[in-house]
Amino acid sequence: MLSPFSFVTLLASVVSATRRITLKNNCGNSMSLTLSNFPHNGVDYTGPPIGEVTAHNTKDIEVPTGWHGRICHNAADSGCENDCLGGTLFNKPPCSMTEFKFDLVALEGQTDYDISNIHGFSVAQQIIPENGETVTCLDENCPCNESYRPGDTSGTCGGTGPKDQETRLGASAGYTIVDVEAMAAYWFRRLTQEGVPAGSVVGVWFSGWCYNDVLHVYGLSRAGFILQVFGLEFINANPEPSRSSSIPPFSLTCALESALPLPPVNMHPNPDDFALILHSSGSTSGMPKRMPYTFKFLDSLTTKAGTLARPTRKDEGDTFAWMGSICCNGQTRAFLGTLQHGSCTIQPTRPGFSSAELVRMHDECGLNRLHQYPQHLSKHLRSSRTDADVLRVLQSLDDVRYSAMPLDKEDDKWAFENEVTLQTHFASTECGPLMTLAHRRAEDGVTVFRPMGGFTYKFIPFRESGSGSGASRPRERPGLSIEDNIRNVCADLIHECVVVGNGRPSPTLFVEPSSASDSDSDDTNCNLKAEILRRTASFNARLFVHERIETPERVVVVARGVLPRTNTKGNVRRRAVEEMFKSEIDAAYA
Repeated sequence: MLSPFSFVTLLASVVSATRRITLKNNCGNSMSLTLSNFPHNGVDYTGPPIGEVTAHNTKDIEVPTGWHGRICHNAADSGCENDCLGGTLFNKPPCSMTEFKFDLVALEGQTDYDISNIHGFSVAQQIIPENGETVTCLDENCPCNESYRPGDTSGTCGGTGPKDQETRLGASAGYTIVDVEAMAAYWFRRLTQEGVPAGSVVGVWFSGWCYNDVLHVYGLSRAGFILQVFGLEFINANPEPSRSSSIPPFSLTCALESALPLPPVNMHPNPDDFALILHSSGSTSGMPKRMPYTFKFLDSLTTKAGTLARPTRKDEGDTFAWMGSICCNGQTRAFLGTLQHGSCTIQPTRPGFSSAELVRMHDECGLNRLHQYPQHLSKHLRSSRTDADVLRVLQSLDDVRYSAMPLDKEDDKWAFENEVTLQTHFASTECGPLMTLAHRRAEDGVTVFRPMGGFTYKFIPFRESGSGSGASRPRERPGLSIEDNIRNVCADLIHECVVVGNGRPSPTLFVEPSSASDSDSDDTNCNLKAEILRRTASFNARLFVHERIETPERVVVVARGVLPRTNTKGNVRRRAVEEMFKSEIDAAYA
């Protein structure tokens, strides 16, 4: 017999800031449910109400880690819409409920769950945890080891048995490939029905910042398609259409529904075939470019990633923090390393998570390896100067690593002097890590790089130069292209400009007004900022969100001649500007 309601807790291989509960209605009619934080001794759920779950359908809810509460059938006139406090105990129609206590510290992070008919039986229910025992109650006479009976407030089956025998314990996290296989089966059926053959390139646009996005990546790949992902951080509100017809959207309702059998895994693909297509940030070219991963390239990166993620602890696994969107090379390659070692990954609330959240991840989730982009890591290093708790956490981590950009020199010095184990690696988009782990020698404080062992590199130019020689061309910073655009479209408004923000989450623009608009009045400066932002709007639309200058707070107007310059050429000294206006820049990012 199929119970009308199933509570499926699909807990994944990442430790998340949330726990997902899938509500499945097996009935032929809609069911109204209420979620309550009662008795309010855990982390409260603050999301939208559950409301109706339609017939033969599912609904996912995300409750916070550490949530303690209940989900009940909001039967008509039962009063259970208010904290599930109603039903027969209050002389009203009955309402069945389920109760959860996620991530109990006293039980080493396990979850306590049960079915309760204390307020009366109104609907059959079943709880199916990923790791733990399934409990089922089909009527009001369920066995006492399956659910609390109507009116049994003592929890002892009317005094005939041990207390709380109805409850179960399940792990709050564990590794499974069930979710990946289910997502793969869904997409294989859906795309096959649409006439999309295996091996086709399937484009997906999402944040890349949640567990479901990871399932899409690995699920589509498992289904035999070439995934091309693009992050939501690149948003153009006014795109120019490049296709005459629109692309039909796909709505993912339930990846666990019946699906076609999956094709067998190809264990020996052509090394030169495409496996995945990502995008670069576009910092050099001005627009993101496609970054195809062949199976040969993917195999090389997987080996390197495994080296970088080699476990630091023998008796227990490592726990990493999610560093960024899986749409980007960095996080994709990080997963290639952590997954092959069975390491755990914590999903923070956002890429630039707070230092308070860092402390929680360490103390509550066992974080021991922190990999972040330098602008986010700098925030924690600066907090550690005044917050002893943050410094304690940073000092206790086995590995604090940054990549993609250099770290601010003051932050690097502070970390070294305070025994924070900073590491980095030299890498490129096209090759992956080349030299790894910058170690500072205690005697002179010099940062040195060492080549990664086991790899051989050869430079093959795409075009031979006549003399057989070459010149160094450093990577263009995004700030230079921003400055060039401003000088081009705002030539009548500004005398000089410079973009700063080394180690910051986003850039800041300093401008000296032209003589025609030079004024010390606040109104004039506000008008100047607004006009600069208006003229650069179309250019900003081509950049990632974190590269844009879109608000007046990110534009600083100074008097003409104030920006420090070199003595010989008169060029604005970028680093000197950051030092000269450090307090103003700190305040802007506070």
